[in-house]
Amino acid sequence: ASATQSFHKLAMSNLERWRKDTAVSDAAASLDSVSKNSCSDQTQPNRCKVEVVPGDWGVVTLDFTKKYGKMFAVLNMANAYGPGGGYAYGDPAQEENMFR
Repeated sequence: ASATQSFHKLAMSNLERWRKDTAVSDAAASLDSVSKNSCSDQTQPNRCKVEVVPGDWGVVTLDFTKKYGKMFAVLNMANAYGPGGGYAYGDPAQEENMFR
């Protein structure tokens, strides 16, 4: 992090702008919108909507962040030696264990 936190401030500014854009589009959306089924919905706290989207993880994450105006965490199963890490070979890393 820099002393001025310029990148953090820019990111927060972007999130706020995307959040406002999302609020405008949500107002026009039907009751079946994603916000109704989101993880933060207090009427159904145990339900989440899962979307599987083909694409590069960074591009998809940025698209979702812009679409919903919220930060998203990503678990990238990358490995320097092979796709998917060592899951098929029993490697004990945390990422591989999530799929066991």
